[in-house]
Amino acid sequence: MIYKKLAYFRHRFYLISSMKIVKLLILFAALIAVFPKLGQLPAHSENSNASATSFLAANAVMDPVSTFDLHTTQLYEKLDLKDAKLDYKIFSEALTGMYNLLAGGQILKTDIISIVDFSKPSTEKRLYVIDIKKGKLLVKSLVAHGRNSGENWAKSFSNEPGSYKSSLGFYRCAETYIGEHGYSLRLDGLDKGLNHKARERAIVMHGADYVCNDFCEKQGRLGRSFGCPSIPMAIHNDIIDDVKGGTCLYIYAPNQGLETSSLHLNQETAAKNFSTLKQG
Repeated sequence: MIYKKLAYFRHRFYLISSMKIVKLLILFAALIAVFPKLGQLPAHSENSNASATSFLAANAVMDPVSTFDLHTTQLYEKLDLKDAKLDYKIFSEALTGMYNLLAGGQILKTDIISIVDFSKPSTEKRLYVIDIKKGKLLVKSLVAHGRNSGENWAKSFSNEPGSYKSSLGFYRCAETYIGEHGYSLRLDGLDKGLNHKARERAIVMHGADYVCNDFCEKQGRLGRSFGCPSIPMAIHNDIIDDVKGGTCLYIYAPNQGLETSSLHLNQETAAKNFSTLKQG
């Protein structure tokens, strides 16, 4: 009787073990079917981590947000923006807003984007003009802030006429004109409550003699505007020509609640818009 029971349990053990092995083989076969290139991962080398990341990026099926994050990260690295001292968070916000604005028809182009980083003092270059299509940083330049926004640091911002302060948020770089400061560029504020009175306030991009290293050395800061992002006279024509005609400008400052006050920083919608644009 005892021997019969032992034989029964031995038979059950082998049966269960066999079933588990079969299930594992089926699972492995399924993985091979889904990832036919699994065996093609590169052998270990100094660049094996980067190679594995590139392989997974090329072959994995990712959701739109992950795809958009990957695109932003790869572009940030290609542009060497860390070395250019532009924070990844600011660059990511700028791209997020740009793709949302494009989908809403509020900007016309995504090949060029401009960023003003007011987390830096006026004595540092804090205007970035980026060619996204070519993956190239075109310009890194000095740029002024409004006279009532602060001395060397821009800390206070306003959308009100007569405030003489800079306004944060997203803008459309619109048409050019010849005015008091020569060749200039009109800006349309695209953030309600933050900068939508830009036209009314005559907030434009123009050249100014007080935006130069000599002024910084003498005064310890740049000269200041009435709220305009003024740029160096020596290169203002080239910058304006790069950004005119409907490109996106993002003016950033820390600790101002832009994540909640700007209507264009929803990453999920930006990711979907980017995916749609890429497929089209």
